[in-house]
Amino acid sequence: MEADGERAARIGRNAGRLGVPGLHVVTGRAPDALDGLRAPDAVFVGGGATRPGVLDTCLRALRPGGRLVVHGVTLETESVLADAHRRHGGELTRIAVETTAPIGTFTGWTPARTVTQWFLEVGH
Repeated sequence: MEADGERAARIGRNAGRLGVPGLHVVTGRAPDALDGLRAPDAVFVGGGATRPGVLDTCLRALRPGGRLVVHGVTLETESVLADAHRRHGGELTRIAVETTAPIGTFTGWTPARTVTQWFLEVGH
């Protein structure tokens, strides 16, 4: 599910190129766009986790054995994910990536935003 139509189209193209041609991308904003869809195998939330009801609606929508993965880069989202982890379990991970960039005539590491990830497999 992707709120932006252009990004939804890019996700579809990338899925085809990367060997996931059966990926069904829904253009819309969660949680409302989940109405009427069959239970998904997996949900990825890359933004909007702080919107009231998004995580709980995504959890309810998943089929048994489905997976929810949520990324956050703000303190507010990290707080929501820590609370969700306390309530539901799962796994919290912080991911930090750095790439090289010039520093004058030398090369140094430039950090990207640290991502906090919450992963949960719902009960069977």
